[in-house]
Amino acid sequence: MAVSNALAYQHAMCMDLRFDKFTAAIIHKSSKKIVDKKSFSEFDFSREGLDKLLKDDFFKPEFADFVLTAGTVRNTLIPTGIFNVSKPAEIFRLNYTEPLENLDYNRLPELDIVNIYELPIWVKSAFVIRFPRVKILHRSSVLLKGIFDQTVFYTKAHVFIEEGSFYFFITDKNKLIYFNRFDYKNLADIVYHLLFVMEQKS
Repeated sequence: MAVSNALAYQHAMCMDLRFDKFTAAIIHKSSKKIVDKKSFSEFDFSREGLDKLLKDDFFKPEFADFVLTAGTVRNTLIPTGIFNVSKPAEIFRLNYTEPLENLDYNRLPELDIVNIYELPIWVKSAFVIRFPRVKILHRSSVLLKGIFDQTVFYTKAHVFIEEGSFYFFITDKNKLIYFNRFDYKNLADIVYHLLFVMEQKS
């Protein structure tokens, strides 16, 4: 169902960018229901390709909010206190080798942590120019916000599987106990990583 310009203010445009797929959904803000969505699996993952993609009529209405999840698979979580006295690149280099892409970060005040991640500058530029009010979040930031938007008092394990990699979270008493991302080639790899972590945490 297409949303008219007159009703666009009641909706949010939520987008997810991966190098091989771009998905967008129009969400009715009060009901939080998807009213329309579109997926693009064949596009040129470049600045020119994004500029062309974002000219699609699907993105023309002036929605109340624009939200994008994007970034590379490399990210790191640190306590807010450490982030406030450190430089993002210094922290990031503790976990990842050079070269580093353009670094960005999301504050997660509900967890008192900051998520530092790589976001190619041309990706950020393409969306900020097209949607000046866009809020950009790393995929793991969105996953964490979603997890802590529900009851997490009792110990829970959360797994989010994508093509080629998956995120694994453990929460207990409203706190994040464990967070990591693993690469995998088959189901056996996923089972191995899950069992190994659970054994270490037991």
